[in-house]
Amino acid sequence: PPPPPPPLHSSPSSSSNLTDTSYLPVNSKDLRSRQYEKSSKLQDKKTETFWKVFGPGRVEISLQQFKDRLLKWFCTDTRTRRSLSKDDVDKICLTCPQLIKCTRSGRVSKDDFHKWYFAWYKRFRKPFHQIRHYWNSWLILGVSTTRDKVSSVLSGSREGSFVIRTSINHPGCLALGYVDSDRSIVHVKIDYYNAAPGDDEEEDFEEEEEEGGRGTFRTFVGHRGGHETFNSLSQLVLDFRKATSLHMGSKEEMLLRLSQVAAAAAA
Repeated sequence: PPPPPPPLHSSPSSSSNLTDTSYLPVNSKDLRSRQYEKSSKLQDKKTETFWKVFGPGRVEISLQQFKDRLLKWFCTDTRTRRSLSKDDVDKICLTCPQLIKCTRSGRVSKDDFHKWYFAWYKRFRKPFHQIRHYWNSWLILGVSTTRDKVSSVLSGSREGSFVIRTSINHPGCLALGYVDSDRSIVHVKIDYYNAAPGDDEEEDFEEEEEEGGRGTFRTFVGHRGGHETFNSLSQLVLDFRKATSLHMGSKEEMLLRLSQVAAAAAA
């Protein structure tokens, strides 16, 4: 009889080792799946850290318990001295899709927290290891400060007055609103990019100086047209010539204040 036909997919390794798939090419979908699995384990760890104060076996808490816990946990998680405000937390619960139903029911489950952390909070916290000195000194406003509120605050201010805030609709981004030469209020989106390997992994928030961080800040609508990239928020503010004063003080005074805060924190 003729010999049997060869197998359609033969492995370069021993034919007896039918479980060896190392010779197969890496599938991008499989790679994303492994990255997601690794990231999910980190999220599980964060969930347990957040949840442990409520006791073992607890899988659901009241919305008010979630808010109170978030106010305290934020400082520990980001290593900042200034927490989110109550208005910030209320805004987060009313705006983030993962928490809207919790606001209606008045209850938050572990699964709700896990989904919210992965979809929103993980991205929101990313730039804080580089901007925490600004945040601690109230030079950056929280998510409860909306675009409309910034426009209202800057209305009638002199040319060059500006405000920096965190964005709730674009977590991980900042927004700079300033008074232009024609007295109009212009809003510029500032995105944060972590260029380090493993960009999807968690920041460890080691004690680093703000200037020595790994990420970069990019304006999507630069004052020279197009977009521009900066190694720190300080560089961006100094170079942004249309923004000259923050809270009735020059930006040079603001950065001097920041350097004093950073020096005091390091002492």
